[in-house]
Amino acid sequence: MWARARPATVRLALSTTLAVSAAAAGAQAVPFRDTPVAITAAFGTERTLARVTALGSAAGIPAADAQSLTEVAAAAVADDLPLFRASLERKDAALAGALVRALASLQAAGGVQAARVARAETLTRRAADALEAGLPGDAARATVLGLVLTGPDGLSDTFGAAVDDGDRLGMATAWALLQRSHALWRQLQGAADEAQRQTVESALGRLDALVPGPASDRQPAPGSGDESENDANQVVATLGAALHASLTPDSDLAGLAATVEGLASGGCAAQDAAASQQLAVGTLLYTGYLSPTATMLASEDDAAVQQAFASLARSSGSRSGDCAQLTDALSRVRAALGG
Repeated sequence: MWARARPATVRLALSTTLAVSAAAAGAQAVPFRDTPVAITAAFGTERTLARVTALGSAAGIPAADAQSLTEVAAAAVADDLPLFRASLERKDAALAGALVRALASLQAAGGVQAARVARAETLTRRAADALEAGLPGDAARATVLGLVLTGPDGLSDTFGAAVDDGDRLGMATAWALLQRSHALWRQLQGAADEAQRQTVESALGRLDALVPGPASDRQPAPGSGDESENDANQVVATLGAALHASLTPDSDLAGLAATVEGLASGGCAAQDAAASQQLAVGTLLYTGYLSPTATMLASEDDAAVQQAFASLARSSGSRSGDCAQLTDALSRVRAALGG
């Protein structure tokens, strides 16, 4: 993955803060429980778009060598595309095919080729628009924004890792994610009252001041990653209060474990594109949100789940053994989490 995962303690602290905020707001809607695949598919297109946009700015970044550029393109193909490919194929097969070819072309290029980047960016924007147009209401769209800001390889993850490493290409990716956060917020601001709008605008403004654009020589100060996380957290909590919704996957870990079990069951029931997407979504949710707690409460079962998900992602033959291991271990993890 492009950004380093945050430590488990930080992920748990974020989860706790947002869960408390949602509870205080009297949250009722839980979009991730109802439409996990559609929401995660939209998030996958947003991550892809940020990576491609960063590639487009790489010509002006001295540290953007061929290896790092290839890694960014490879992350879009390996980490992001499985999250939304099947959904996009159902929505627009021609667009899906063109985007798959464009991303593969970027990965093979080994460097920045402006025409290839521009085409991939255009196609990814169309894919994001298509999948987000099908989301069932503002709470689901706000959940996508929450993932862009605080999810795995989202803004907080990417910016924090880039600050730690002095990674200019990572900074460019974080900046692209921030621009998409503004765009998603503009679609949602009508759902907030004046005080909530001011809170969100202030938090996004602080993020603008923290995250340098790709043409900037400014180096963020140490600790900027933590500041960005706090501001991203505030945006998500405020939107959750405005929409009376829980916008993070892990506001209910036992419930999320049940959701991942359902995704695993669906992914193991067939061997087609939709099943592969369900397994990819389940993997993201498990590794990004459940594993930090599961590894403390049921370490052997956590390892078994992760091994099974990884094996299934590689497998093209019989999957019965991996699926049996996955479903059994997930059941025990859910029980350990109180489900």
